[in-house]
Amino acid sequence: MDLLADIFARADPASPLTLTCPECGSSLNSVPDNEEVLCCPSHHRYTLPALILGQSRRVAALCETGARLLEEQERLVRQIAQQLWNTQTLTAFRLEGRADRLRETRDALRTFIREDFLGAPESGKGEELAN
Repeated sequence: MDLLADIFARADPASPLTLTCPECGSSLNSVPDNEEVLCCPSHHRYTLPALILGQSRRVAALCETGARLLEEQERLVRQIAQQLWNTQTLTAFRLEGRADRLRETRDALRTFIREDFLGAPESGKGEELAN
């Protein structure tokens, strides 16, 4: 039994393993004439090492998007808090605490990206198989 078949065979029947294409999000299936390759309906093709790299790139990109949104939200919350300091001090104080937590979460997310994905090749370069 090859590695790919073994991975699918070990999946829990109650929640079958579905591998997702990092480019389009569709389900990947093994290619009939090549048991070492996975392909989606859009014809993106991956070996297991290429799939791991592609998924890692996608995770890094999504995490960075999340970090940017957290940064935007922190700025908005701080602006609202600043406007409330003269009239609603308690609410402003709570909002400042929320903004601090948003910054901490963003920083933790960026540390995760930097430590786990630093040096990963840019998306679309090299590891995907040609169609």
